[in-house]
Amino acid sequence: MKIAYDFQAFSQRYGGVALYFSKLASNIRSSLAETRIFAPFFQNRYVHSLPTQLVEGKYLAQYPYKSKRIIWKLNQILSSSKIGAWHPDILHQTYYDYSPASLGEKVRIITVYDMIHELFPNSFLANDRTSLLKLKAINRADQIICISECTRRDLINLTGIDEKKVSCIHLGVDAVTNTFDTPPNLQQSNKPYLLFVGARTPYKNFMGLLEAYANSTRLSNDFDLLVLGGDFFKNYELQKMRDLHLSPQKVKHVNADLGLLNAYYQQASAFIYPSLYEGFGLPPLEAMANGCPVVSSNAGPLPEVNGNAAEYFDPVDRCEMIAAIENVVYSASRTKELQLLGYARSSTYSWSRCADQTYALYQRLL
Repeated sequence: MKIAYDFQAFSQRYGGVALYFSKLASNIRSSLAETRIFAPFFQNRYVHSLPTQLVEGKYLAQYPYKSKRIIWKLNQILSSSKIGAWHPDILHQTYYDYSPASLGEKVRIITVYDMIHELFPNSFLANDRTSLLKLKAINRADQIICISECTRRDLINLTGIDEKKVSCIHLGVDAVTNTFDTPPNLQQSNKPYLLFVGARTPYKNFMGLLEAYANSTRLSNDFDLLVLGGDFFKNYELQKMRDLHLSPQKVKHVNADLGLLNAYYQQASAFIYPSLYEGFGLPPLEAMANGCPVVSSNAGPLPEVNGNAAEYFDPVDRCEMIAAIENVVYSASRTKELQLLGYARSSTYSWSRCADQTYALYQRLL
């Protein structure tokens, strides 16, 4: 069996979608089938770390200035040509804005990661075409994979797609291998910290976390708030912090490479995940695998994914968010309990299991 993955997910340096497909392609290829990623010009670090025989393309550490549209178009043309010449049995498209004409009648699969664009349109620009492209992609696909049962239900309810065409396959999480005998000094302050990881688009509810943190005298006095990844704070975020009387010494943005990500999880007093919605929610599982207690929103698929290994709160209730965080960070017994539950929960998710279930789906379709 020959399985092709297109270029779309690999124009970013990192990103959860790129991680998913790099794990999928490498795990399936290792024992099950021949897989290849067709990304003529890519800058993704996950793909760059894969064996060269798995990737058809050239790594660019950084795209030339103002060249992104040109490179996207080149990738479309070259990827379509190379995939057609390789004659795969299955094309698993990595996002929605691509449909190679040269594939003919081969089996097409697409993964839907979430329904955020449909449920939270105000989080995106008015000319964002993701919802339209997604609808076209799912209609032309032979099968659709959703990464949580919640996303599967939302997709069916919002689009009316035939539920027989939609499968649920959970993501995996890497086992932690880099625990630190001599912990790196991650911040100048000696205070313990609460950790937020990832982008801060409106549905991520970072503003809600800021308000909860500022409105708890105990939390804001006893803990710093570290914000890892995403862009540096925007002007409106800085203004919000000033309005809440939060100093730059209290709320800090950090850009860390992947080598230190686990260290930030391991040294945090708690990982806070205040999202209004997710398609799956990988960071809480990453935190659990690193022994970091998770305090999470109860929205979307998060209870489905995290099970009993998190302290939950209603993401729009600031008082409930404060209480949930305080219930963990001021209780040594609850912290220990969540650490043990988190280790057990995260161990049930693996990329090899994700790959096995996906490969079984490929076989059924053929």
